[in-house]
Amino acid sequence: MRHAFACVFLSVMCAGTAPALGAGTNPADALRDSYARLGDSLAHSAFGQPMTLESSEVGELFTEDVYALIDQPYAAVRKALGSPGSWCDILILHPNVMGCHHREPAPQGGDAGIGVLIGKTEQAADFTFHVAASRSDYLDVHLSAPSGPLGTTDYRIRLEATPLDEGRTLLHLAYSNRYGAAARVAMRIYLETLGRRKVGFTVVGRNPDGSPVYVGDFRGAQERNAMRYYLAITAYLESLSAPPARQFEKRLAIWYASSARYAPQLHEDREYLDARRRVARESRLAAGQPG
Repeated sequence: MRHAFACVFLSVMCAGTAPALGAGTNPADALRDSYARLGDSLAHSAFGQPMTLESSEVGELFTEDVYALIDQPYAAVRKALGSPGSWCDILILHPNVMGCHHREPAPQGGDAGIGVLIGKTEQAADFTFHVAASRSDYLDVHLSAPSGPLGTTDYRIRLEATPLDEGRTLLHLAYSNRYGAAARVAMRIYLETLGRRKVGFTVVGRNPDGSPVYVGDFRGAQERNAMRYYLAITAYLESLSAPPARQFEKRLAIWYASSARYAPQLHEDREYLDARRRVARESRLAAGQPG
């Protein structure tokens, strides 16, 4: 039934907007200020790595913010995440993506684009890809789509990055989207069937034995996808150290091993690996590349 609930994936594809900066404010400095503000949370993160994940629900609007410190030089992050083709390589690691293609900006100008196929029914979502800033100290990438499958609307994703030092980079991902009536019905069916035992990452209470109670419902689904997305980005970046012919298998293995660290939320059977190989091959063939 996974394909019937494409909106579960798309929750991670939606990006919110960071707070407006005052005139003359350097956005790289603002991102580093956020790192300083979150320093204790990053240092003692429950994720086992310097990362925080926050989510919220206000009416139809769902938002998530991920801040992370990764062991990657900023120059490599800037080059990789500023390219729409790289994002297709990232997105097909997600278990609900059945295809991805990108288009470069037209010669006369305009934004690039990324098209994804969701679920076994291959419902399409088309995103505008815009690099708002690509400087030696700051990257700002936006993806947006007015609508998606099953009544979901107003997708926005924003990725910011800035160097902390020579070998480490600060990342901020912000996403938002809206669930209309049809999307809520589809998600509710999923949450009451296949997703009834699945949880997110935010701790909302404690059991009598002291074990954590994690958020569920819509926010839990959003958080699971946020983590899948983050793991896909880091797996892609880590794979770039391998020869080109081996990069896909390396990032696939990294994603799978990383997701196993969060088995209560992200468990995937090993058939995931063959499914992702098939999707990657079909996406290459659709783009006219060798399979």
